[in-house]
Parts: sequence; structure tokens; C-alpha cells
Amino acid sequence: MDGRVSAQRTAYTLRRLSPERTEDDYPALSMGGDGSGFLVYQSFTPGIDRDERAKRWEKEPADLGFLSQPTGGDQLWLHTRSGNSWNPERIAVTEGGRDIYKSAVTTDGKGGAWIVWSERIDGNFEILARHYANGALGKIEKLTESAGNDLCPVAATGADGSVMVAWMAGANGKFEIRSRMLRDGAWAAESRVSSHDGNCWNPAIAAHGGRFAIAWDTYAKGDYDVWLKFSDGEPLPIATTADYEARASLAFDKDGALWIAFEKSGPTWGKDWGAYDSAD
Repeated sequence: MDGRVSAQRTAYTLRRLSPERTEDDYPALSMGGDGSGFLVYQSFTPGIDRDERAKRWEKEPADLGFLSQPTGGDQLWLHTRSGNSWNPERIAVTEGGRDIYKSAVTTDGKGGAWIVWSERIDGNFEILARHYANGALGKIEKLTESAGNDLCPVAATGADGSVMVAWMAGANGKFEIRSRMLRDGAWAAESRVSSHDGNCWNPAIAAHGGRFAIAWDTYAKGDYDVWLKFSDGEPLPIATTADYEARASLAFDKDGALWIAFEKSGPTWGKDWGAYDSAD
């Protein structure tokens, strides 16, 4: 390569945190300034082990009934980190047999963390929360109680220990972004973050000092756009061209400037056509 490539040896440590035979998805991580860490993820217990599912058949089975083994459902797990290492034992945040879709975790500024997740209860997805502190889990708190599905929670903690949770809330035939704030041990009422007439999806959140920022993407004007709202302001357009702009992520730097990253592609990317287009 005529000197155009260089290699440098660096420290590298890979730890496998979920060695079980379950299907593990959607990890979320939060690190404290003292080196403490909290990792949550959901696991699905299949009815048939993955090796059995991948087995090659040498001849046609006489009966396929063995494929209909009942599954064990979802379960939410927590791994904690103290000092420079992850604790070897994981903690069950929920019981098994649940129907969970995505979770989030944020440190509480006091050595503990708040865990939030979306779970189907009586046929409807709701947002639930649970506090972890001093090696113990608190009671499960239900943050939503609505007729529509509430999905994809995200969470962040302010400098004063206040916690904000945001999620996708199904209401009036579409999804909108809503939030709740925990301050001084009490949850405030729900607040609507987005103000669009069309669907809003995929919230992202970050905090700096006592200020929170929430971003999302929307299909309000017929293409995917990214919007942002600070906790002390109004919704702001971030990327609203005719191109595909979606799935934002947020981070404040040490000086308090907010950085926004998002996916971008050309016009019509991600659109449904033909039989999948309800307006076709």
C-alpha cells in the first residue's frame, strides 16, 4: 500500500454479558461520573433452542409438531458496574413471560439508576419505571395509562437529579412524543413534546445542567424530518428537506453545546409503495 496504511496496537477488552441461550436485544447503557455503570436489555426465551432451529434435516420429518413448543416470553435484565469491573451477577428487573419492546436507563446522580421500559399489559403497551439503588430494586411504577400504545422510552438525568422520560404515544390515530419529569421524588403529569399533525417517532434525549433536549423524526409533511425541543423552548426544525432524515441521537459536550446526529438518504427513501401504500 506504499505506506498509506498504518496499524497501532491499543488496549481492547471484550466482555460477554449475556452468555445465556436466550435471544438478547435492545441494550441501553448509562455511566456515572464515578465510574458506576448500568446496562439493561431484554431477553426472549424461544420455544426451541437456536441450534435445534438451525439443524439441517436429512429427511422430511414425519411430524412437525415439535416445532410448536411454547416460548418463554420476554424478560428485562440489569447489569451493574462498580469501580473498573462489571458485577458478575445480573439482576432481573421483571419476571419472565412478559411482552417488552425496548427499554432505557439513566443514572440518578446518587449511585443508583432509573430503568424504564415499554410492556404490553392487557393488550396495550404502557411505559413502566423502576428505581435501583443500594443493590435493591424499588416498586414498579406505571407512567402511562392511555388507550393507545406507548413505546420506545428514552431517559436522561439533569444535574439536580431530576429525570425526564420521553416516548412515542399512540393518540388520535397517530403517534406523538410525550414526556414526564421526576423531580423531588414525584412524577409530574404527562406533557406533549411534539406538535405535528402527522406521526412522530423515535425519540432521543440528552441533558446538560438542568436543561433537557428531545429529538424525534416526523412524517408530517410527507417525508421524514428531524425536529428538536428543549425543555425551556418550543419545537425547532433540524432537518426538514425533501430527503430522508430520521433516527436522531443527541449528546451535549462539556461546554453545553448540543450535537445532533441522524440518518440521511435521498428523497422517497423508506417510503411504502404499491400494496403497502394506504394512499395508493
